[in-house]
Amino acid sequence: MPRMVLRRAVIVAAACGLAAPAAADAAVRHAAPGGSGSACSEAAPCDLTTAIEAAASGDEVVIGAGDYAPGAGISGGEIDVHGAAGQARPRIRFNRAFGLSLYDGSRLSDVEVTTTDMAGGAAIYFSGEQIERVVARHAGLGAAIRVADGSVPLIRDTLAVNSGSGAAIRVTGPGSNGEVQARLEQVTAIATGAAGTALAVDSSAGRSAIVSVDRSILRNTAGGDDVGLAQLGAALQVTTTRSAFARVSRAGSPLLTSVGTISAAPLLGGPEFQQLAGSPTIDAGGSETSGAFDLDGDPRWLGSATDVGADEFRPQPVTPAATARQLGPTAVAVDATLDTGGLAGSWRVDYGPTAAYGASTGELPLVAARGSRALTAALAGLAADGDVHYRVTLTTAGGTSQSADGVVRTAAPVTLPPVVRELTRTVTRTVVAAPKVSAVSVTRRAVTFTLDGRARVTVTVKRGRRAVRTIVRTLAAGRRTVRLPRLGSGRFSVSVQADATGKPVVKPLRIR
Repeated sequence: MPRMVLRRAVIVAAACGLAAPAAADAAVRHAAPGGSGSACSEAAPCDLTTAIEAAASGDEVVIGAGDYAPGAGISGGEIDVHGAAGQARPRIRFNRAFGLSLYDGSRLSDVEVTTTDMAGGAAIYFSGEQIERVVARHAGLGAAIRVADGSVPLIRDTLAVNSGSGAAIRVTGPGSNGEVQARLEQVTAIATGAAGTALAVDSSAGRSAIVSVDRSILRNTAGGDDVGLAQLGAALQVTTTRSAFARVSRAGSPLLTSVGTISAAPLLGGPEFQQLAGSPTIDAGGSETSGAFDLDGDPRWLGSATDVGADEFRPQPVTPAATARQLGPTAVAVDATLDTGGLAGSWRVDYGPTAAYGASTGELPLVAARGSRALTAALAGLAADGDVHYRVTLTTAGGTSQSADGVVRTAAPVTLPPVVRELTRTVTRTVVAAPKVSAVSVTRRAVTFTLDGRARVTVTVKRGRRAVRTIVRTLAAGRRTVRLPRLGSGRFSVSVQADATGKPVVKPLRIR
């Protein structure tokens, strides 16, 4: 099933302890299957190798959906590489030992990278800053993701799979003095070969290794090692929190500290090793979240708590509760209480004179939200003084739920006496103007504005053409302030709109 790339969330440097690469003249470069030339613009995209290897420090590389098969490995440094918003995750396939190599503060997100060379190497060789919502696959002695020395990257909401005898994720580096570090948060690392390892961490003389693993699945599905630690000289320290693994091999004297380990095997299925119903990793991640979305683009918190691993289990929607009331001789209102389990979805009302129904409102969209919500559908054009059967159906990516059949009776028609004399009627219609937004001011922390009536206000933060955050609030009239997420450096636009019909007010925001 193709996965869609999210609008890219802004990574807050202060919250994550990270600093995004920046350059005064940073460019946005575009790559597409079959791309050519060197313009690398949205209108004239170039090939993947040119887009990445010719990028300057601080550039952003947008990879369009489709399949890529570079003839050689690709490398770059101090750049932000990601899939295109709203498109399927691009698939990059290398027939080489080393595929994509990124260095020096680079970021990588919303792509799939595969290497098919059975030798060592890595699908992704990384000494950058962050890997997010990435699928990495390798089939050899090396690793799907290899973290090199001299970096402290954050890897989150990511799937790494090695079907050979190597590691899904390997944290190591060349045998030089120094230290290699990594942070894994809500990652799924899978080794499917009996001689493979889900997570391998190595140290050697003069080079220590420090790794923290939080709410992650580390699993060898063939019965081999889930975790392999080789302390061959310098210190090796691994800390795990609420992570799922059982089998650990040790060489030397590595230090492994674990809290809240899930030793029962997770229940996983499909090519992306998604959680199945009943997996001990569901709702086992506590109330903390790292990224806002999981590997599939679903909200990170769907159940009673977050899940362990890259995938957030999609729950079956709660059975809707529905009641109905008269609106007149030919109309009724159906009031429904709906709970999608945090997912986006849709709902509809089927209705008719019998339980066979025969009519429907059609699918009505629902945005992703946690908890129950009360909604109403008005049914018109009905027969007066008759029974109306109704049923509510709720659908999400987690499944479909239906309410029980309900019955409501329309009101009897009203019969008026004959008119004896001519009547004159005056109708006064009051038109209420839509609420307006005015006096908008923007800082890096908040947007402040004046609202002349109660309204549903939408605040949208964009970087270029891409929305990075949307905030919706229902506010009363007056001078109001909406706090913005922490943003990295760059040029942004902030728009404020009252209700769906209001005219948005757009203000620029530059953060140095």
